[in-house]
Amino acid sequence: MSTAPKERVNIRYKSALGDAAEDIELPLRILMLGDFTGAPDERPVEERKPIDINKENFAEVMKAQKLQASVEVENHLAPDQGPLNLSLQFDGLNDFRPEGIAHKVDRLRELMELRDALKQLKDPLGNVPTFMKRIQAVLKDPDKRAQLMRELGLEDQP
Repeated sequence: MSTAPKERVNIRYKSALGDAAEDIELPLRILMLGDFTGAPDERPVEERKPIDINKENFAEVMKAQKLQASVEVENHLAPDQGPLNLSLQFDGLNDFRPEGIAHKVDRLRELMELRDALKQLKDPLGNVPTFMKRIQAVLKDPDKRAQLMRELGLEDQP
């Protein structure tokens, strides 16, 4: 039998039926009510079905809800092109992490892939000082960096 962690809420009561006293632990159950869709729902509350969520089905329920957000953000990659209008879908908790969001935005995903490729180059060539100096020079010089982006086929994308 497993022992419950101290952080867990334990609700106990002592049942006394006749001469027998019994210590009973009740499970913690939480019901959350709210408008989490942001969309009108004309159905009466009595006709709406609750969604049972537990640790075994959390990911499945989250994906089934088709969570999404449409946002407009400042374009730091190409400020002259105006703000970015993004429509993001969230299938799991990891999609809310910075790298999960970056993976869903095409331009950011490409930059992350470039960063990962450069990291892979760094490991075997990290001890070659002249190579590292040349890479740093290319990345610091806007003209050379633009040339590298053109050669990688990344220049025309927002």
